[in-house]
Amino acid sequence: MRLFFTISFYKTLFISVAIICFLFILTAVSYSGSSETLIKKETVRQLGTQKERIKVGVLLPLTGKYAKFGEIEHRSFIMAAEEINASGGVNGQLIELVVEDTMGKQDVGRSAIEKLITRDNVLVVGGGYSSSVTWSAVFVAQQQKVPFLVNTGSADKITEQEWEYIFRLNPPVSEYSGALETFLKEVAGDVKTVAILYENSLFGQSGAEKFISQCEKLGIDVLMSEGYEAGAIDFKPMLVNVRAQRPDMIYMISYVMDASLLMRQARELQLAPKLFVGGAAGFTLPEFLENAGEAAENIYSATLWTESVPYPGAGEYYNRFMEKYHIPTEYHGAEAYACMYVIADALRRAEGMTPKGVRDALAETDMMTVFGPVKFISYGNKTQQNRLPTFLVQWIDGKLETVWPQEVSTKKYRYPLQVGDSGYHGNIMDVFLQTLAAGILKGGLYGLIGLGMSLIMGVMGIINLSHGQLMMVAMYITFVCSSCFGIDPYFSLFITMPALFCLGTVIQKYTLNPLMEKESLLPENQVLMTVGIAMVLTEIARFIFKSDYKSVKTVYSDQTFFVGNVSFNVPLTIAFFIAVLFTVFMFWFLLKTDMGRSIRATAQDKDSALLMGVNANKITVITFGIGSALVAAAGTLLIPVYYLYPDIGGAFTRKAFVITILGGMGSTVGAILGGLVLGVAESFGATYIGMAYDDMIGLIIFLLVLIFLPDGLKRITKI
Repeated sequence: MRLFFTISFYKTLFISVAIICFLFILTAVSYSGSSETLIKKETVRQLGTQKERIKVGVLLPLTGKYAKFGEIEHRSFIMAAEEINASGGVNGQLIELVVEDTMGKQDVGRSAIEKLITRDNVLVVGGGYSSSVTWSAVFVAQQQKVPFLVNTGSADKITEQEWEYIFRLNPPVSEYSGALETFLKEVAGDVKTVAILYENSLFGQSGAEKFISQCEKLGIDVLMSEGYEAGAIDFKPMLVNVRAQRPDMIYMISYVMDASLLMRQARELQLAPKLFVGGAAGFTLPEFLENAGEAAENIYSATLWTESVPYPGAGEYYNRFMEKYHIPTEYHGAEAYACMYVIADALRRAEGMTPKGVRDALAETDMMTVFGPVKFISYGNKTQQNRLPTFLVQWIDGKLETVWPQEVSTKKYRYPLQVGDSGYHGNIMDVFLQTLAAGILKGGLYGLIGLGMSLIMGVMGIINLSHGQLMMVAMYITFVCSSCFGIDPYFSLFITMPALFCLGTVIQKYTLNPLMEKESLLPENQVLMTVGIAMVLTEIARFIFKSDYKSVKTVYSDQTFFVGNVSFNVPLTIAFFIAVLFTVFMFWFLLKTDMGRSIRATAQDKDSALLMGVNANKITVITFGIGSALVAAAGTLLIPVYYLYPDIGGAFTRKAFVITILGGMGSTVGAILGGLVLGVAESFGATYIGMAYDDMIGLIIFLLVLIFLPDGLKRITKI
């Protein structure tokens, strides 16, 4: 019997159940960010009635690339609120936290605070991680006249607008390097030159700009100041320029995984400054040590708080957090914990439970917290800004030690990091060759990523927008194989490729083929289905693994070898040759096997292939499986030198799409050449223009190919 989509009743039932399960998981995950809120509501119901609750909004990134920081702050807010409620709450009323997830995105953050204010009717908002997201949110809070106590967003301009409803607990980014400044004056007076590297975000740009001003006051010559886009695979094109400049100090403003990769690759290039300093953010987390490994040793970082600071309750807070959550906390957690206590104090003193009353009470705050004294003052261009000292920490023997100021130090600093000039700095030709080598190695991996999409696009005529998410699934399988069973990533290829082949065939057979068979549906519906699949895979990964960064460390992850003065990363070199091997194999498979000829025939003319006896449905299923297996190989080869989190897939889907257009749909040779072109172009752009323009360079090439070479490199290669 023929039913909807021309498939059997049992297949229809299977698809329906699967979709319902996926939607259930998505719904559960959508509310997982608010799970602590739901727990908090239940706790409140046990302690008091509906009228006895005071709603406090909290704005944090619980998912996305900043989720690790959001998790620390979220837990600290919860811990503080539990303590306050356990001691009687606020004048007999209990605090209910209403937590909204910004996902680390400006538009989501703006929508989240609008919901907190207009639907949840919170009296006051706390939190605010990521300067860019916070900047979007404070506009709304000011417009709606609801007080917002920012505890982490640090761009200077947040408190430079003379807004009466915006307060900030933490120092602005321009003051992060206060302790470093005194260290440079009193200890490292021989530092005369610096290179500044920063994430190309509001936080990074603002911090770099202010540090340049401080260097000018100290008489330190800024040799270079360069931004980069977060999530880069290879920082060497930027670092070779740093090496050529020979700075006494390198100052970096980076989040945790970029910070880790920067230090690992700096070590590969044998950079040897007297001082490596991180501008807080990612350099103080345990994950930095875990992912940077030996490259983290002796690295300094500015920080706003350590458990050894002479503030009442600082050490006790650290110990309670460890006891409750079994992981260490750091300054982000202390900011959030203090923020909750400051809000509770203002609520106690407010004349009436109104946003205006709470705002006026916040303005009069003068109290001590575990994060330090809190009093909102005006100075310079800033209003309602708390002013605090900063500290300098250093990774010594695998532990983060406070080294400056001396009166709060837990260990004596190690300086200089290198005695004399032990590093090779290279010449113009070495910079060129290092850039070329980095581009070729990265391009080989790009080619393998694009090969699968190119094959699927050539046969099925649709863009698989879940391509990067399939790669993410393979990376998680590799992570599990390594962390749970000790299987080397390269041996994991024998697991990830068959697994993703099977997953790909299931996706094609039960979600895409039914849409292809329905003549009344447009091809765009198939593309939209792949978007849905991408979302489902991302949220399943988040549900299982949370939003923490994961990585696979092997004995060869940081190994390098030199050809002349050019550094080659061992895992990337191996990945390049394996990618070439897969390309050669696919070329042979498509030309010399019956299945390969059937795939090519289906790609060239599906109707004619059907007349010749080719089972087109079967071919599309197998093709999608092969494409999935190829991108699985790319993910498995990448993870020894990169990192992993649920939202990683989107960036690689975009890369694969650009490579597919560059190479020409369905062309195996074109895909690998397209990957090489993109990789080399990005590397040379990063070295000679700036890493901040990586994505722009790829898009320019993409547009030029569409205009002047619409068939891609296939038109040149003929295959």
